[in-house]
Formats: sequence, C-alpha cells, structure tokens
Amino acid sequence: MKKNFFQIVMGSLALALGFTSCKKDKNCIDCATVTLTDDDGVKYTDTVCVGDDDLTQAEFNDYVAYYKDLGYDIKTSKKCD
Repeated sequence: MKKNFFQIVMGSLALALGFTSCKKDKNCIDCATVTLTDDDGVKYTDTVCVGDDDLTQAEFNDYVAYYKDLGYDIKTSKKCD
C-alpha cells in the first residue's frame, strides 16, 4: 500500500513538473501600454511590443524609461505565443 501511494505521489510530481516546464518554454515578448492625455483631457493609449516595427529590446527599454521619466502612466506586460 505504501509503495503504491509513493508511486502515485512521485508520478503526480513528475507530471506537475513537466507541465510547468512546458509553460516556461513559451516564447514571450515584453509589451508596454502608455496612457497619454491631450490638452482637451482626452485619453489615448498606445501599446508597443518588442519586435513591432523591428523594435529591439534595448529600444523598448529606452521607450519605457523615457515615458516613465515624463511621468506618464505606463504598464508593462508580456505577450506569449
């Protein structure tokens, strides 16, 4: 009885680790959404992701830092395949 229970627990653990490793293998890219407000108080949002119009990771980081320095509301996320 103990041997079967141990095998079930170890099998469940192996399956759980296998499923989590599959999730880590997804191809994810960074995205940022900037909320801009014009002079009339109208809000606009602009979302950019690494790879959009050949945007590199370094350019993306500069983009995020620039708008954060200006005090804009910016939210970062990841988009996965």
